[in-house]
Amino acid sequence: MLLTLGAVVVAGCGGAASRSATRSTVARGPASGAPAGRAPTPDSEVTALLAHIPQKGNALGNPRAPVTLQYFGDLQCPYCKRFTLGALTTLIDDYVRQGKLEVEYRSLRTATHNPSIFQIQQVAALAAGSQNKLWDFVELFYR
Repeated sequence: MLLTLGAVVVAGCGGAASRSATRSTVARGPASGAPAGRAPTPDSEVTALLAHIPQKGNALGNPRAPVTLQYFGDLQCPYCKRFTLGALTTLIDDYVRQGKLEVEYRSLRTATHNPSIFQIQQVAALAAGSQNKLWDFVELFYR
């Protein structure tokens, strides 16, 4: 089954936001890699979130997962950021990690006003994807 999140994200860029996108993304507990009493760093948060989840190109998760979600995003879109740091984190924790969902990243310019900046950002994301690190790049970019 293939789900496309583009309509939700595009609608989100127009002003509506996902209800679950307000989930806090602060400390993920001891697995975050941060020393006790210290706030986790963005890289330790991303490492903990994506640990042991396969990445290939623009895809995150098991390629044989029964459901694939296509996520259309713009790295400068505040609603895409909110979704990524909120609801998507929940989806990754609850479904991608369990092998029930694969997420594919797709570029969609919505908030980046300068087309050349958008192109540079997306080329960098795709270059990270060629090293199977696209999701690390996207998650770090938003943080």
